Amino acid sequence: MQEMDGMNSEAIFADSRDLAAYAVRVARVPGIGLVMRCDNAIGYLPELMEKKIEPPLIISSRGNNNRLTGFVKIEGGRSHLEHVVGIKGFPFQTKLNAFRALPTPMQVVIVPADTRMEKIQTDARTARAAFRAIEARSDVQKESVIIAAGNDMLVQGWEILLSADNSDMPYFPEEPRKELFSAENMVNAALRQHAKRLDENPIGGDGQQFMLLNKILADEAVGDNSWRDKLLPAYTRRLAGKDAEAIVSRLAQRMREDGWSLTIDMADNTLPLKAIAPDGEIVTSGLRLGSVKDRTYWKELLVELCDGLGFEAQKKLLCQFEPQKALA
Repeated sequence: MQEMDGMNSEAIFADSRDLAAYAVRVARVPGIGLVMRCDNAIGYLPELMEKKIEPPLIISSRGNNNRLTGFVKIEGGRSHLEHVVGIKGFPFQTKLNAFRALPTPMQVVIVPADTRMEKIQTDARTARAAFRAIEARSDVQKESVIIAAGNDMLVQGWEILLSADNSDMPYFPEEPRKELFSAENMVNAALRQHAKRLDENPIGGDGQQFMLLNKILADEAVGDNSWRDKLLPAYTRRLAGKDAEAIVSRLAQRMREDGWSLTIDMADNTLPLKAIAPDGEIVTSGLRLGSVKDRTYWKELLVELCDGLGFEAQKKLLCQFEPQKALA
């Protein structure tokens, strides 16, 4: 039995990086976004647009900027933008059957069933001129979706004629596993991805995530919200909203309950922050507090979050920061 059946869940998804097309089943997580399950590959979007596309069409808007090997640019469709927050079964996934919140939600354009599509003809003599002519059309046709694809030798263009409002948006059934795509899980996925980039080792990545969470808590305590711009995609920040600080606090507390803790290597003059795994092993290093100028109160808060430091060690570090506070 399939995970999700239901009327009106079928659609075609076109990956704008290469215009590969897939038959998908789509569900909606209320207030969050869409989830897509891939059934199979069905060719390429340009081929499909030569025929009548009956189910709704979902096109990712990120495109591909490599003009030498083949670029794709998507413009317009503002009234029909949505975000995909989860996928499963796509051949480009590292883990084919992984089904969890996307670290970076995918912005897509939803094209209702039976929408008219036209190939854009240009009189341009070069690929570059053709691209500019197609691109200029997107400045005029604000609601239509304009697709330009090709390379330095050849450029093709299409226009998908959308209505000015979204009253024709297709219905998608509710996602049966919607709890996987809460705002908290979206924040967690984004931070986990960032931590993995810092340390590819799984246990080291967990340690990096724990350090990130605690640095964010110290930021919040001093009224610094810049972490949201650095670590969370714009759509995830919007989903978290005013609950962002509470979400981070819950995620950090959950890791502490699992046995994670922080310490600082006081034998090193740069005072590196280190994560201690539940088995007591120091698994990864991060920020060097000794290299951070000013921000004395922030450093004091971070020291107080280092539950792997003894009371005397914490006291010594806090006293060490006092002269900096007097000079500030």
